[in-house]
Amino acid sequence: MEKIGNIVNQIVGNVKEKREEIKTEQKEYAIAKKEETVPVEQNTLELMLVLNTTHEEQEKGIARRELSDGRYIEIRKIVGRELCKREDITTLLVCFILMKHSVKRSGYSFETTYYQISQMLGGAGGSVYRDIKSSLKRLSDNKVETNFWWDTIFGERIDISNFNFLGRIDENKEKELLRITFDKYVAKSMEKGYIKFLEEKNLKDILKIKSYFAKTLVLLFIKRFWEGNPMPHNLDTILEYLGVKERYKNLPRWRRNNYIKRTIIPAVKEAARFLGYTATYNDTGTKNEKGEITPDPKGEEKFRFYKEQTEMKPLFI
Repeated sequence: MEKIGNIVNQIVGNVKEKREEIKTEQKEYAIAKKEETVPVEQNTLELMLVLNTTHEEQEKGIARRELSDGRYIEIRKIVGRELCKREDITTLLVCFILMKHSVKRSGYSFETTYYQISQMLGGAGGSVYRDIKSSLKRLSDNKVETNFWWDTIFGERIDISNFNFLGRIDENKEKELLRITFDKYVAKSMEKGYIKFLEEKNLKDILKIKSYFAKTLVLLFIKRFWEGNPMPHNLDTILEYLGVKERYKNLPRWRRNNYIKRTIIPAVKEAARFLGYTATYNDTGTKNEKGEITPDPKGEEKFRFYKEQTEMKPLFI
């Protein structure tokens, strides 16, 4: 009788333990459903800065951008194909505009034509169509990896994500028709936290920016500037974002300074002005009676941002 009692107690104990495991699993699942996303400083519009690749990176077939707190974005080409190029930033923006505002949209797919895309890019004709086709191919086959992402698994933040910017390209060659499909999670990432920035006109305004550096920085700065009081950015940080830090480091100082003066500073100022801010560079030092500043040679090379004082129509509504 004692043995039978022990067996019954053991069975009852096992049943209770199993019930507790089921409750725990149900609780974890409920948390995962309730907290499908967690707030992180990430958005595919920011990730697009990795598309601004250099000639050296294109030859190697890989590009990587280091961000703050150990975060990174990396893009690789597949064997026999091209690495993404800076013009792909504009192509991807056009695709996003069409996905958001096309009457021929279904889910994360939309129907378009080479002619429509070329008109948004400001050109037309056979060579433009070939460039668009090559750009779409790169965006659909290059592999992107990042260690910060907006989604979760059972309520836990995803810390490694691999994806393609575009999921699928379908084509009717004779009529030059296209159906382009975004990866679902990439599309949701592009939308997340940027609802105020997704008006068609505002995105088209970004397309009009001629400098690829300025265009890349606008996409990076949008969220930071919208939240107000943007922090100063070191010159090296900006160079890292733009993928030219190593190249500039190996240049003679006079040439490096010339490039920064002619390309980097104007790009940062244009991006800031686009978002309603004034950017100053290396503005610490001694100020004379005219208000001119002699930079402190020992000071850090920094960009600082100040809200425009003139009354401006809000860029994002």
